[in-house]
Amino acid sequence: MSQELPCILCLDDDPLMLKILTKVLSRLPVKCVTTASPQEAIDLALRLRPRLLILDLMMPGMSGWEVLDKIRSETSGSDLRVVILTGKDSGYERLV
Repeated sequence: MSQELPCILCLDDDPLMLKILTKVLSRLPVKCVTTASPQEAIDLALRLRPRLLILDLMMPGMSGWEVLDKIRSETSGSDLRVVILTGKDSGYERLV
């Protein structure tokens, strides 16, 4: 019986960062799905139900916080874990 690999969803508008994440995560027994589109990340999260979301906060059109709010509102009771990956450097972002 084949066990499905856990899914990690990565959202970042920087193609180089997505490439780095893909390379790093390829060493683990996980399915890595990447996108640069906030709306596509929401759609993928609802469809794939990833175990982990690696999320950039600063993106054009929709912030990472907005993406996270939409995913969480659509998947109440979800056990989604989130890692924030951002270039922001303020105390507020580190505490939230």
